[in-house]
Amino acid sequence: MTAVWIVDFGSQYTQLILRKMRELKYSSEIFTPEMALEKIGKVKPKVLILSGGPQSVFEDKTDYRPFFADEKIPVLGICYGMQLIGQFFQGKVEKGKLGEYGEATIEMCQGFSMPHV
Repeated sequence: MTAVWIVDFGSQYTQLILRKMRELKYSSEIFTPEMALEKIGKVKPKVLILSGGPQSVFEDKTDYRPFFADEKIPVLGICYGMQLIGQFFQGKVEKGKLGEYGEATIEMCQGFSMPHV
């Protein structure tokens, strides 16, 4: 069973994410959103990574609720994936005044650890 599913929404970093997961010795696989939605009802990943992409959460009408149905599956959203998470949990997703590219800082909550997969 593949432990880490990387759902590829068209990010230029998807292959890099896969490589880093494998370097960390996690069994990982890339799925299209359609493949992941179809498969998640039958098989559960240990971790779900929603990658970035050029889409807009304001235009995409796909039902991604199955990605959030099992509270035991940690979900990491990157760029577009983070917007999907925010929108799903009734957060406010707004277009920024400036595009943001390049280095960014992320703060982790204390006590967070990657599940053993």
